[in-house]
Amino acid sequence: MKPARVLVVDDDRFLRKALTYVLCRHGYEVIEACDGEEGLAAIRESRPDLVYLDVVMPKIDGFEVTKMVRKDDDIKDTKIVLLTAMGQDTDRVKGEEAGADDFLTKPFSPSNIIKRTRTMLGQ
Repeated sequence: MKPARVLVVDDDRFLRKALTYVLCRHGYEVIEACDGEEGLAAIRESRPDLVYLDVVMPKIDGFEVTKMVRKDDDIKDTKIVLLTAMGQDTDRVKGEEAGADDFLTKPFSPSNIIKRTRTMLGQ
């Protein structure tokens, strides 16, 4: 069985590399993108099973990327977890309204990422 494909979209290189490292160590295939525009293109091209998507990014923010994915019939079922340093309820509501499947506030532990990934992928 081939490993689940996870896309990590974040403009913070350190966070992107850390997430990639943790996910790869647990057997996931990981793709990276550094902004919303690149992330949206990667979703369309590589069809990941799950996307970790930062909210605050250059070009297109995570809320907008999520809305665009949900409007596209080819990729609308992509699982999306929004990542943010902003833990306010208004951001959570905005994420839910955009169509995010889940919401994770930074910072987070590697074990939480793996647990969340397994849950989102039904493993």
